[in-house]
Amino acid sequence: GGVLSLHFFLAGEYRRAWRYSRGAAERAAARFANQEAAHLYRRAVDAARRLPDVDDDEIAAVYEAMGHCYDLSGEFRRAVDAYGAARRLYADDPLAEARILHERSRMEDRSGRYSRALGWATRARKRLDGIPGDEALQQLARVDAWYATVLQSAGRLDDAVRWCRRAIKEAESSDEPRALAQAHWVLGWADLVLGRPCGPHLRKALAIYEELGDLVGQAQMCLNLGGGLLLEGQWVEAWEVTERGRDLYLQVGDHASAMICDLNMAEILTEQGRLAEAEPLLREGVRTHRATGDRYALGVSLIGLARVVARAGRCAEALQLLGEARSELQHVGAQAETLEADALAAECHAFLGAGEEALTLATETLARVAALGGASVVMPLLERVKGYSLAQLGRLDEAGSAFAASLEDARSRGADFQVALTLMAMWRLARLRGDRPSPEWRKESGAILARLGVVAVAAPPISTVAVA
Repeated sequence: GGVLSLHFFLAGEYRRAWRYSRGAAERAAARFANQEAAHLYRRAVDAARRLPDVDDDEIAAVYEAMGHCYDLSGEFRRAVDAYGAARRLYADDPLAEARILHERSRMEDRSGRYSRALGWATRARKRLDGIPGDEALQQLARVDAWYATVLQSAGRLDDAVRWCRRAIKEAESSDEPRALAQAHWVLGWADLVLGRPCGPHLRKALAIYEELGDLVGQAQMCLNLGGGLLLEGQWVEAWEVTERGRDLYLQVGDHASAMICDLNMAEILTEQGRLAEAEPLLREGVRTHRATGDRYALGVSLIGLARVVARAGRCAEALQLLGEARSELQHVGAQAETLEADALAAECHAFLGAGEEALTLATETLARVAALGGASVVMPLLERVKGYSLAQLGRLDEAGSAFAASLEDARSRGADFQVALTLMAMWRLARLRGDRPSPEWRKESGAILARLGVVAVAAPPISTVAVA
């Protein structure tokens, strides 16, 4: 089909070129050969422009399909252009135009530009305003579920949950499974941030995508379920689910998202102390995302690399990487990831013995968490870093209170790895104070680390020099 389409196009037989190019493009897209499909869709458009009787809606549909292929293959500028061309041709079809606006919002979100993503989604909602019928309600449900997703990414958790409830009501009324899956994804991630198990909602979303046969949706849910399980300390299942997500992304030709799966898998390797295995994955991610200009993906990859470097004892180098990561993430408005970068930077200061700097940054970051609603997966780490720095400064009673707060938060959210690290810190602090540490602390932390496959972990940076 592709050869025939080229043959007819070069021969000036544009009607046949239009037909064969579309057919070949659809077959290429079905096997996720996205760049090939986009090229063929482009040829189809070039042929259609030479045919006076081809309907604008037909050409718009080809542009829309082309944009989707460019999006999946990471060619975002070309995707924007294709979607823009489709939207102009769809000007008299509000449902189709709203669909394009929704896709533009997704593209902005992929780059972490949340305010722009919300703006495009709002325009999609307005285009659907007042249109009767189930088809419009289904599309509205998809847009509202997506709106909730962007709000969640921007750290506006309460607003995200509210929009989820709205989307679920619309989806159930119009029998729209994709919106239902998207809403359950957001609710699952909200549960994770609030310290509740994320699995029930995320598994429901994954099951919906499996029933639909939607490989992209399955890949997204595997990535997010794997990330949730990682934070909850279920690393074996997290690895398996994330690996499945990576394989699905590669199957559909989305290599950029497959690298995000690699990042999550590298985080497990890092926390297990398998640094030599983790570092190459992360450096490759940093190189790739610098080249593509994806500032959000670059930021999170730099955080992962900084974590590896810090665990290897190179905390000054890690602080440089975290500074760069923070700059990238602030640029795109990724508040949750910026909090993570600052929490890790505070930990680096503590490991360098800079108790004052660690305490200041940890305290400031905790205040920002409180301003955002008081829920964050980095809370156990921040409270533990406060404990490290207070111990270094000789304020041992306050350090004990900080460790107690860290342990309480880690237990409440089922973050077993954080529990183990805080118990180790409590054990060392008790020895420093001349108290007898509870043998249960060492027993429990050791059992957790063994279950998680941890082969090496740094000793808590609690200095005796400051006390002396």
